[in-house]
Amino acid sequence: QNQNQQEDQQARQEEMQKKREEMQKKQEEQGLKMMQKGMAQAARGVAQMKKYFDKVAKKGVTIPDDCTEALTKIQTTIDTIKNATTFDEAQEADPESMRDDFETLNECRQKVEMLSQIPNILKRVDKEIKNRERDWVRAKKNAPADVADAVAEGDAILQSIKDARQKVADA
Repeated sequence: QNQNQQEDQQARQEEMQKKREEMQKKQEEQGLKMMQKGMAQAARGVAQMKKYFDKVAKKGVTIPDDCTEALTKIQTTIDTIKNATTFDEAQEADPESMRDDFETLNECRQKVEMLSQIPNILKRVDKEIKNRERDWVRAKKNAPADVADAVAEGDAILQSIKDARQKVADA
């Protein structure tokens, strides 16, 4: 009788262990599905950011390396999790690191927005330089001979403005 009780108890323990394992497996499957669903949403955000970076790059703006690296790291993590067959595989992709990478991307978006304004600013600067140069040429035509030093200084100032503008274009 004592042996029967031990066998019954062992059978119950094995059954409980089996149920715990099944429950853990279900939880991991649900966790994996939730992670993969979250990655689908993250993938849409990454796709939007990539599209924005591509659009801005076509306008001649150089996307900073830290931005493209963060985008690549996030995409790699997303792909790894999407293709994972177990919860452990998905966890190995380190989805928590994506938080920092998304933060970097948000900072990058702000940087890139500012950088994307540079071509428009340079156009306005070029227009202003051209207007000032035109005004200066007119002023020089009507300048009396005794202000030659001032004219030379004005020419030097205009040239230094043009040189500064060229440095920006070359940078």
